[in-house]
Amino acid sequence: AFFLKIAQKTYLCGMKRTNIIIPIVASVVLVALLVFDCNRRADTAPAPTTTLRGEALGTFYQITVKGTLSEAFPARLDSLFGAINRSMSIFDKESLLSRINRGETDIADECITYCINLAHGVSKISDGAYDITVKPLVEAFGFAGKRANFEVNVDSLLQFVGYEKLSVKDGRIVKADPRVQIDLNSIAKGATVDMV
Repeated sequence: AFFLKIAQKTYLCGMKRTNIIIPIVASVVLVALLVFDCNRRADTAPAPTTTLRGEALGTFYQITVKGTLSEAFPARLDSLFGAINRSMSIFDKESLLSRINRGETDIADECITYCINLAHGVSKISDGAYDITVKPLVEAFGFAGKRANFEVNVDSLLQFVGYEKLSVKDGRIVKADPRVQIDLNSIAKGATVDMV
């Protein structure tokens, strides 16, 4: 009816019939495109999302997943975080890394081996500016839940610091000095995100 009124008014104003057809066809095409676009948008409604929250490696996490989650996913996620905590957490005194730092074992699992090897690559290209053997310094200055020591003798601690004093060979940690300690906090969380 709208297009008919336009055609009548145009015709009455003295336009030729051929000049009327072009605006009518253009209007019909425009309306058709608008209807098609509205239908397409209705068909492509956003996928549902699920947000999971929890604690791991001494901090909190929030994961938002687009699409449908399998029922097993939250349990698998908890299992992964549990394994990573048992492996690399410096906050868990019974973690594998804590036992390595106390000299109770020298066996490294896949998580620790991966992070040490990755850290060594970054240490090399940064000329040692990045170093995962800084644990004595981190603790002395009151990080990682420790009390700060305001009379820190940095020189005495530096003899146990240096990425070149640490390696992994055949699944075992090799230290140039048994007092070398490993702090993976700077890399473990990122590696965990990759695993997730």
